[in-house]
Amino acid sequence: MHRHPAEDSIIAKCDTWPTVGAALAAVTLPAIGGAIGARLGGRTHASRGMLLPASVGAVMALVPGYALAFTSDRENSDVLGVIAGSLLTVGVPFLQTLSDKLFRSIR
Repeated sequence: MHRHPAEDSIIAKCDTWPTVGAALAAVTLPAIGGAIGARLGGRTHASRGMLLPASVGAVMALVPGYALAFTSDRENSDVLGVIAGSLLTVGVPFLQTLSDKLFRSIR
Protein backbone atom coordinates (compact mmCIF):
# COMPACT_ATOMS: atom_id res chain seq x y z
CA MET A 1 0.00 0.00 0.00
CA HIS A 2 1.45 3.36 -1.04
CA ARG A 3 1.03 6.25 1.38
CA HIS A 4 1.63 9.88 0.67
CA PRO A 5 3.96 11.98 2.84
CA ALA A 6 0.93 13.89 4.13
CA GLU A 7 -0.29 10.63 5.70
CA ASP A 8 3.05 9.96 7.36
CA SER A 9 2.82 8.90 10.98
CA ILE A 10 5.88 10.98 11.86
CA ILE A 11 4.08 14.29 12.23
CA ALA A 12 5.15 16.52 15.07
CA LYS A 13 2.38 17.97 17.19
CA CYS A 14 4.68 20.33 19.08
CA ASP A 15 5.91 23.80 18.25
CA THR A 16 8.39 24.52 15.49
CA TRP A 17 11.47 25.32 17.56
CA PRO A 18 11.39 22.20 19.77
CA THR A 19 11.00 20.10 16.61
CA VAL A 20 13.92 21.86 14.91
CA GLY A 21 16.01 21.51 18.07
CA ALA A 22 15.28 17.78 18.30
CA ALA A 23 16.21 17.29 14.63
CA LEU A 24 19.47 19.22 15.07
CA ALA A 25 20.31 17.23 18.20
CA ALA A 26 19.63 13.95 16.39
CA VAL A 27 22.20 14.89 13.75
CA THR A 28 24.81 16.91 15.63
CA LEU A 29 25.17 14.94 18.88
CA PRO A 30 26.15 11.62 17.25
CA ALA A 31 28.43 13.45 14.80
CA ILE A 32 30.25 15.41 17.50
CA GLY A 33 30.42 12.43 19.87
CA GLY A 34 31.94 10.24 17.18
CA ALA A 35 34.37 12.99 16.17
CA ILE A 36 35.58 13.31 19.76
CA GLY A 37 36.00 9.53 19.92
CA ALA A 38 37.91 9.48 16.63
CA ARG A 39 40.13 12.34 17.80
CA LEU A 40 40.95 10.77 21.15
CA GLY A 41 41.14 7.19 19.92
CA GLY A 42 43.22 7.98 16.86
CA ARG A 43 45.69 10.34 18.52
CA THR A 44 49.33 9.50 18.01
CA HIS A 45 52.52 11.18 19.15
CA ALA A 46 52.80 12.80 15.70
CA SER A 47 49.21 13.73 14.78
CA ARG A 48 45.63 14.02 15.93
CA GLY A 49 42.26 14.28 14.22
CA MET A 50 40.25 17.45 13.76
CA LEU A 51 36.70 17.71 15.09
CA LEU A 52 35.05 19.65 12.27
CA PRO A 53 36.04 17.40 9.32
CA ALA A 54 35.17 14.24 11.26
CA SER A 55 31.79 15.72 12.22
CA VAL A 56 31.05 16.73 8.64
CA GLY A 57 31.98 13.23 7.49
CA ALA A 58 29.46 11.75 9.90
CA VAL A 59 26.70 14.19 8.91
CA MET A 60 27.23 13.24 5.26
CA ALA A 61 26.01 9.74 6.11
CA LEU A 62 23.61 10.55 8.97
CA VAL A 63 21.24 12.77 7.00
CA PRO A 64 20.67 10.38 4.06
CA GLY A 65 20.53 7.46 6.50
CA TYR A 66 17.75 9.10 8.50
CA ALA A 67 15.93 10.11 5.30
CA LEU A 68 16.07 6.54 3.98
CA ALA A 69 14.89 5.19 7.34
CA PHE A 70 11.85 7.49 7.32
CA THR A 71 11.09 6.65 3.70
CA SER A 72 11.44 2.94 4.44
CA ASP A 73 8.95 3.27 7.27
CA ARG A 74 6.50 5.24 5.17
CA GLU A 75 6.72 2.93 2.14
CA ASN A 76 6.98 -0.31 4.16
CA SER A 77 10.13 -1.17 2.22
CA ASP A 78 12.44 -3.74 3.77
CA VAL A 79 15.12 -3.05 1.16
CA LEU A 80 15.27 0.65 2.04
CA GLY A 81 15.33 -0.30 5.71
CA VAL A 82 18.38 -2.51 5.19
CA ILE A 83 20.12 0.22 3.17
CA ALA A 84 19.31 2.83 5.84
CA GLY A 85 20.51 0.56 8.63
CA SER A 86 23.72 -0.23 6.77
CA LEU A 87 24.36 3.44 6.06
CA LEU A 88 23.81 4.39 9.69
CA THR A 89 25.78 1.53 11.25
CA VAL A 90 28.62 1.16 8.73
CA GLY A 91 28.62 4.31 6.60
CA VAL A 92 28.70 6.84 9.42
CA PRO A 93 31.74 5.37 11.21
CA PHE A 94 33.48 4.73 7.88
CA LEU A 95 33.08 8.31 6.61
CA GLN A 96 33.96 9.71 10.01
CA THR A 97 37.14 7.66 10.21
CA LEU A 98 38.06 8.51 6.63
CA SER A 99 37.54 12.23 7.29
CA ASP A 100 39.58 11.96 10.46
CA LYS A 101 42.44 10.29 8.58
CA LEU A 102 42.37 12.75 5.65
CA PHE A 103 42.30 15.90 7.78
CA ARG A 104 44.80 15.22 10.55
CA SER A 105 46.89 17.94 12.11
CA ILE A 106 50.57 17.43 12.78
CA ARG A 107 51.64 18.08 16.34
